[in-house]
Amino acid sequence: ALPDPASLSLADRWIISRLHGVTADATRLMEDFQLGEAGRQLYEFVWSEFCDWYIEASKPRLNGGDPAAARATGQVLCHVLERALRLLHPYLPFVTEELWHHLPHGAEALIVAEWPTTSERDGAAEGQFGRIIDVVRAVRNARAEQKVEPARWITATIVAGDQVALFEEQRPVLASLARIDTSRLTIAAAAPA
Repeated sequence: ALPDPASLSLADRWIISRLHGVTADATRLMEDFQLGEAGRQLYEFVWSEFCDWYIEASKPRLNGGDPAAARATGQVLCHVLERALRLLHPYLPFVTEELWHHLPHGAEALIVAEWPTTSERDGAAEGQFGRIIDVVRAVRNARAEQKVEPARWITATIVAGDQVALFEEQRPVLASLARIDTSRLTIAAAAPA
């Protein structure tokens, strides 16, 4: 079960919303027998969104010293993984069934578990976390262009315009994902003169 919505971070709300989106899309595609496209979207969701972005974005909360926040994010991680296994089961039945038995859930076997249902998506969370992803990609691209070694923590100034509050709130996530030293991260509304 998911935790109280008030305890969810932006990244938590984003991945739950994306899960609802991919569930609806994959269900529709499977019903229309577009199995290859459904499989492609599920693959993209699991590897690109859940593994590449959400798991990494959840690390500051999991390791941040707030047990309630860590517990809420841990519940979201389990919920999304459990739902992803249900969605992937038609494609990878043996692998998903084995992984299923290592998760806390009510059903004995994945093959008899109900197909995931969808709920309303959180467009605001998707848009806001999308901006975080865009900034992280830009920083990563700049690091690559300047040949900065991946393990090095850097100094950065982010010009956020009217999104200063969002970026300040997401400072730990930005710093972690882009390998920016938080003490040397400046978030400003306008470029320094």
